[in-house]
Amino acid sequence: MSLAPQHSAPAAAGHGGATPLVRRLRLRDGRSVSVATLGPAFAASFQSFIRGLSPEARAARFHMGLAEPPSSLVAALVQVDQQRHVAWVAHESGRPDSIVAEVRFAAEGDAAELAVAVADRWRRLGLARALLRRIARRAARAGIRRLWGHVRADNEPMLRLAHRAGFRRSRLPGDAATLLIERELAPAASLLRTTGRRLVAWFTARRRTLSVLAALILPGGFLVLVAMALAARVAPALRALGSRGQTLVHRAAPRACAGCP
Repeated sequence: MSLAPQHSAPAAAGHGGATPLVRRLRLRDGRSVSVATLGPAFAASFQSFIRGLSPEARAARFHMGLAEPPSSLVAALVQVDQQRHVAWVAHESGRPDSIVAEVRFAAEGDAAELAVAVADRWRRLGLARALLRRIARRAARAGIRRLWGHVRADNEPMLRLAHRAGFRRSRLPGDAATLLIERELAPAASLLRTTGRRLVAWFTARRRTLSVLAALILPGGFLVLVAMALAARVAPALRALGSRGQTLVHRAAPRACAGCP
């Protein structure tokens, strides 16, 4: 996906100062990555990331042949204010100099252009989908109501990803090689309500397990749990004994009253 460089105020982010935006993302193959805000201190590693993309991936990202990313382009792409132009990079955990993916949006009004790129050997692991989901939430919190981007018509992996993420596609007039993808974003308040409903459903489905955990954690909870386990074991025996007792009483009753008028 293409995204023209935006000239913004530098953000205070880098190898030493960048704070991961999310916890480590664990990928399908078991590897994990950390996500950090992109800033000028990442310039060298970001240039290496672009250089390491395959020619097809670079063409898909910038919509042009780009054998070597010029320093001027890299400098423009790392100058991010993290407000209206938000950019994150994913790097191997513990190796901030090894960038494996990039995601960003640049806002204009209540719409924002989107871009995402993933290193070839880190594809098909769920990384792009996870980054896209998180950047969409970040855009909604920033007041963005529509995300859009240009995708090459032959970029089937990106088109499938966009479709799964809720983007619709349309053709650009006079450009058969490029498609427009767009997605309307729900206001942040709606996202909060949806998240709340999901949490309630999650807790409801697991209330029995959570009750056991609470019994173990709370003071005296272990004794309560033991009592509950004993009660569960003893209850069937008590019920059987009670049933047997009722039968014996029923049988003895006629004999006890044999001499009654």
